[in-house]
Amino acid sequence: MPVVASFQYFKPVFVDNVVAAVRVLPDKSHASDPLLINPHKAVVDIIAPFLTNLFNSFLSNGLVPEAFNAVFISPRLKKSVLDPVDVRS
Repeated sequence: MPVVASFQYFKPVFVDNVVAAVRVLPDKSHASDPLLINPHKAVVDIIAPFLTNLFNSFLSNGLVPEAFNAVFISPRLKKSVLDPVDVRS
């Protein structure tokens, strides 16, 4: 079931914003995300108008697919000498 939200005001996303955001993505993907970044970068000029319309539709209607509400957090150590198992590191 989609999550419904009420937006008083939002700035629409533009194609140039989407293209710029995709181009600065790191080339690596997370194990939880099966989509590879490089193919998206290669076709960003083609898919950006579609993605722009999709994002603006989400924002203007306040409907976001439930799958977009999942997040995976990967903590990163500040120093390589710290113990990755120790939560105090």
